[in-house]
Amino acid sequence: MKIILPLFCLALFVSVSHSQSCLPGGLTLTTQEQVNTFPASNPGCVTIIGNVVIQGANITNLNGLSAIRQIDGDLIISNNTSLVNITGLGNLRSIGGAVRIQGNTALPTFQGLDSLRVVRGDFMYISDNTALTNINALRSLDTVQGIFQIWDCDNLSSLTGLENLRYLGDDIALFRNDNLTSLNGLTGISHIGNGLRVYENALLTDLSALNHPINIEGPLVITDNPLLSACNVAAVCNYLAAPPSFSAFSGNATGCNSAAQVMTACAATDTREAAQAAVALFPNPATDVLQVRTGDFRVERLSIRDSNGRLVYLETGAPDAIHIGHLPAGVYWVELAYHIGSVLTQRLVKL
Repeated sequence: MKIILPLFCLALFVSVSHSQSCLPGGLTLTTQEQVNTFPASNPGCVTIIGNVVIQGANITNLNGLSAIRQIDGDLIISNNTSLVNITGLGNLRSIGGAVRIQGNTALPTFQGLDSLRVVRGDFMYISDNTALTNINALRSLDTVQGIFQIWDCDNLSSLTGLENLRYLGDDIALFRNDNLTSLNGLTGISHIGNGLRVYENALLTDLSALNHPINIEGPLVITDNPLLSACNVAAVCNYLAAPPSFSAFSGNATGCNSAAQVMTACAATDTREAAQAAVALFPNPATDVLQVRTGDFRVERLSIRDSNGRLVYLETGAPDAIHIGHLPAGVYWVELAYHIGSVLTQRLVKL
């Protein structure tokens, strides 16, 4: 008996048969011609089972790899001194092995890794990409199962692009990035399975991207960042309150040059947050009487300055109410002194 398949079934069969896994022995590309001829040489190949190594002095782009959606092995893109464009990897969503993007001295961005969500291998290394100015294209990256390190990327000033990175299964290290001024981009991380290491970043001044709870299971090392004076962010303060491993702070600016300095700053931060939560001025805007509420928090002095900085009111302690009807309409600043030399400032509008 002869069975005749409808045309749409034949089309589906052809489509499925041409979308397949391939290259269990891996793929090595050393010339631009090999990149360009990949689709013709491997029709229907969307998942590469083995490792992918891209390493060639004359490779300028990876456009021929646009069909690849998954690599089960490692992805190595290294020492491609002419590579300026990796947009051909725009459909790559997951990598089952490790990632090394290293020594691509002309590569300005990672545009092309926009769809990459997970790296399951032992490490993800980004290093010696001296022309790299941003990693914005990593915006879809959610998970790195192994070690994550970025080093010797001297034109990289922030980590913007990593906002959706949530889970790190091992150590994260950021070091010797000479123009890295902040860790902006690390605002979404909630778990680091081993240590957090930030060291030898000559211009780093800002750790505010770590000002949220992060479960750090290994050592905390922040050293030899000569301009870094403020380390009292939530992730660091929480770690020092109950350290699961050792910590090291040295070679930084005063304020972040020892664990004792950081813990003192953390305590001051806690005090300031308590003051902000306790103090309330109302109504605001106000016309005649300004009510002052401080709860159980002790305020040593209250003063009001006008928009030019002139002192228009001063009182020891914090009164329950202040008569301000005599003040001209405008914007004022209410300063409440607390603790030792600490001042909380709140904006007041006088109608």
